[in-house]
Amino acid sequence: MSDISSNSEYGYVPALDDAADSNDLFEFYDADADAIVRSADSVDFRIYTKVLSKASPVFRTMFANTSQADTADGCPIVQVLEDARTLDNLFRLLYPLDHPPFSIDDLRAVMTAIDKYAINSFPQTVDRLLLEAAKTDPESVYALTCRFPTQSVMKAAAKLTLRNPQALSPVSRTDIAHITAPQYSGLVTYQNKCKDAATLVCGSLDWIKGSLIPGAIHPGNAKLKQHPKRDCRMVDRVTGGAASASSDPTYKVPAWLLEYLDACILALRQCPLGDTVMDPKLYLPSLQKAWSCSVCGERAHLQMLLFSSALKNRVDDAIGQVPLDV
Repeated sequence: MSDISSNSEYGYVPALDDAADSNDLFEFYDADADAIVRSADSVDFRIYTKVLSKASPVFRTMFANTSQADTADGCPIVQVLEDARTLDNLFRLLYPLDHPPFSIDDLRAVMTAIDKYAINSFPQTVDRLLLEAAKTDPESVYALTCRFPTQSVMKAAAKLTLRNPQALSPVSRTDIAHITAPQYSGLVTYQNKCKDAATLVCGSLDWIKGSLIPGAIHPGNAKLKQHPKRDCRMVDRVTGGAASASSDPTYKVPAWLLEYLDACILALRQCPLGDTVMDPKLYLPSLQKAWSCSVCGERAHLQMLLFSSALKNRVDDAIGQVPLDV
């Protein structure tokens, strides 16, 4: 083996020469390490027993029971079933080292090892890795949290599945095999309840004051008398209240705004998230009708942007109240 090189991103590793195996890149190779963990694919990791023993009672027992005959360079050898990539990722979490982004396969392997070796010294780090992976594959992360429970990540992953609710169809059979019927049903029920909660918001206007609704006018407002024949149809709707608490909360609301809300309901059935209602494709058809009205057109664009932002927040609040029961 070549002389030990300087500290690299993988910890101390052997300097590579022409004869060196590419697997050396995985090695932790500290000169004063006092034990060797050998992977299933025969890569040796020179590690400190105190580090692993502190994190894992299983490793502590394994080091205590090593045979004196099974040594290399005076270090006891512990043979494990994990491959080099999994051990490299696992030990990076135990050592103060950077680690590359974990794929779903990496996370599955590492979490299996964490569970096997009873390691519980860095739950926040694992949660952070899971949350990062959930941004691109929330269904698989949800499945992993069913197998290795972490409630906060499970709920966050479930919410991210709302971008394209399809139960657990993208999940591999390996992960599906570890999901119970209540956990599967819990996600499907959660997705459906979120759809119901989001669309319910758009089905009424009782969550917002009438004065904040684009084009809406209170029946007692003088402007209504000044423009008795508007260019757009008006519909009576109960709102969240008038400027005066004692006033009737029923406002006359332009039909083009209600058409926007109807479009939001259809879109939210497909993607029940607040950002959905901010899609210009949903509100531009209504704005085009508003612009043709001599009364509504002047301020319609700004009012619609403010209204859709308030609607987004309301939808997100409603979804946030939906429990994930598994």
